[in-house]
Amino acid sequence: MAINPLAAGAAASIIVLSVVSVVTVHDSKVRHPERLSVAMAATAKPIQKPCADCGVVVEVKHMTRRYEILVRMSDGNLRILTSGTQPIWKAGDRVRLQNGKLIG
Repeated sequence: MAINPLAAGAAASIIVLSVVSVVTVHDSKVRHPERLSVAMAATAKPIQKPCADCGVVVEVKHMTRRYEILVRMSDGNLRILTSGTQPIWKAGDRVRLQNGKLIG
């Protein structure tokens, strides 16, 4: 069975054009990384501003009549908050300090 020369030429043309387009797109991304496709831009993670009131619970200590909650704030400072009841947070929970109170 012989290969039709017209079909072989068409297949070869498609292969060459595909390779050229892949190389061109790759070269464009290397030279201009700031150019993102619409799909990539839509799925990109939004840039978040630092949260001055955000932190992570480091430790919850049960004292005699109260609980102490040690929180490392996003700026690196440690804050100690007290509660008369058992808090719902545990070490590793992300929290936010609002008006002197922790919120989840």
